[in-house]
Amino acid sequence: MLANSTTLDSLLSTFVRSLHDTHNVRAVADQGYRLIHAASDYLYLDCGSGAWLGKAPNATSCPFKSWQKIYSFDPYKGLEPDRHAQVIGGEALLWSEQSGPENFEPTVW
Repeated sequence: MLANSTTLDSLLSTFVRSLHDTHNVRAVADQGYRLIHAASDYLYLDCGSGAWLGKAPNATSCPFKSWQKIYSFDPYKGLEPDRHAQVIGGEALLWSEQSGPENFEPTVW
Protein backbone atom coordinates (compact mmCIF):
# COMPACT_ATOMS: atom_id res chain seq x y z
CA MET A 1 0.00 0.00 0.00
CA LEU A 2 1.30 3.46 -0.90
CA ALA A 3 0.56 6.81 0.73
CA ASN A 4 -3.03 8.08 0.57
CA SER A 5 -4.40 4.54 0.06
CA THR A 6 -3.07 4.43 -3.51
CA THR A 7 -2.37 0.86 -4.56
CA LEU A 8 0.44 -0.10 -6.86
CA ASP A 9 -2.12 -1.55 -9.31
CA SER A 10 -3.93 1.78 -9.61
CA LEU A 11 -0.63 3.61 -9.98
CA LEU A 12 0.52 1.36 -12.81
CA SER A 13 -2.82 1.65 -14.61
CA THR A 14 -2.26 5.39 -14.98
CA PHE A 15 -0.10 6.96 -17.64
CA VAL A 16 2.65 9.54 -17.55
CA ARG A 17 3.24 12.28 -20.09
CA SER A 18 6.99 12.10 -20.55
CA LEU A 19 8.53 15.44 -21.47
CA HIS A 20 11.99 13.93 -21.36
CA ASP A 21 14.10 13.65 -24.43
CA THR A 22 14.45 10.25 -26.06
CA HIS A 23 17.54 9.48 -23.97
CA ASN A 24 15.63 9.64 -20.68
CA VAL A 25 12.23 8.14 -21.44
CA ARG A 26 13.40 4.65 -20.53
CA ALA A 27 13.50 5.64 -16.85
CA VAL A 28 9.72 6.20 -16.99
CA ALA A 29 9.02 2.95 -18.84
CA ASP A 30 11.30 0.94 -16.55
CA GLN A 31 9.07 1.93 -13.63
CA GLY A 32 6.17 0.21 -15.38
CA TYR A 33 4.19 3.29 -16.40
CA ARG A 34 2.29 3.61 -19.65
CA LEU A 35 3.34 6.83 -21.30
CA ILE A 36 2.62 9.48 -23.86
CA HIS A 37 5.99 10.41 -25.27
CA ALA A 38 6.36 14.15 -25.84
CA ALA A 39 10.06 14.07 -26.67
CA SER A 40 11.67 17.47 -26.22
CA ASP A 41 14.36 16.66 -28.78
CA TYR A 42 11.76 16.04 -31.51
CA LEU A 43 8.32 17.42 -30.62
CA TYR A 44 8.70 20.90 -29.13
CA LEU A 45 7.22 23.21 -31.77
CA ASP A 46 8.16 26.46 -30.02
CA CYS A 47 11.91 25.89 -30.23
CA GLY A 48 14.17 27.85 -32.52
CA SER A 49 12.36 31.16 -32.34
CA GLY A 50 15.06 32.97 -30.43
CA ALA A 51 16.45 32.98 -26.94
CA TRP A 52 13.54 34.32 -24.93
CA LEU A 53 15.58 33.93 -21.76
CA GLY A 54 18.28 36.19 -23.15
CA LYS A 55 21.78 35.72 -21.81
CA ALA A 56 20.83 34.66 -18.29
CA PRO A 57 23.32 32.22 -16.71
CA ASN A 58 20.85 29.33 -16.81
CA ALA A 59 19.29 30.28 -20.14
CA THR A 60 18.73 27.37 -22.45
CA SER A 61 17.29 27.29 -25.88
CA CYS A 62 16.45 24.44 -28.11
CA PRO A 63 17.05 24.31 -31.83
CA PHE A 64 14.28 24.64 -34.39
CA LYS A 65 12.57 21.33 -35.17
CA SER A 66 11.95 20.88 -38.88
CA TRP A 67 9.00 18.82 -40.04
CA GLN A 68 11.51 16.25 -41.30
CA LYS A 69 12.92 15.95 -37.76
CA ILE A 70 9.43 15.75 -36.23
CA TYR A 71 8.25 13.06 -38.64
CA SER A 72 11.40 11.01 -38.04
CA PHE A 73 10.44 10.62 -34.36
CA ASP A 74 10.37 7.00 -33.20
CA PRO A 75 8.34 6.77 -29.97
CA TYR A 76 10.05 3.46 -29.17
CA LYS A 77 13.60 4.78 -29.46
CA GLY A 78 15.63 3.74 -26.43
CA LEU A 79 13.04 1.22 -25.25
CA GLU A 80 13.37 -2.54 -25.25
CA PRO A 81 10.74 -4.32 -27.38
CA ASP A 82 8.99 -5.62 -24.25
CA ARG A 83 8.33 -1.97 -23.25
CA HIS A 84 6.75 -0.88 -26.58
CA ALA A 85 3.22 -1.75 -25.42
CA GLN A 86 3.56 0.86 -22.66
CA VAL A 87 3.77 3.68 -25.22
CA ILE A 88 0.25 5.01 -25.78
CA GLY A 89 1.41 7.54 -28.36
CA GLY A 90 3.24 10.78 -28.94
CA GLU A 91 2.39 14.44 -28.43
CA ALA A 92 3.80 17.58 -30.04
CA LEU A 93 3.97 20.55 -27.67
CA LEU A 94 3.78 24.28 -28.24
CA TRP A 95 4.59 26.17 -25.05
CA SER A 96 3.42 29.72 -24.60
CA GLU A 97 6.79 31.29 -23.70
CA GLN A 98 7.53 31.84 -27.38
CA SER A 99 4.11 31.52 -28.94
CA GLY A 100 0.80 33.32 -28.90
CA PRO A 101 -2.09 34.33 -31.13
CA GLU A 102 0.32 36.01 -33.54
CA ASN A 103 2.30 32.88 -34.45
CA PHE A 104 0.12 29.94 -33.38
CA GLU A 105 -1.36 29.09 -36.80
CA PRO A 106 1.87 29.37 -38.82
CA THR A 107 3.76 27.33 -36.23
CA VAL A 108 1.27 24.49 -35.97
CA TRP A 109 0.23 24.23 -39.61
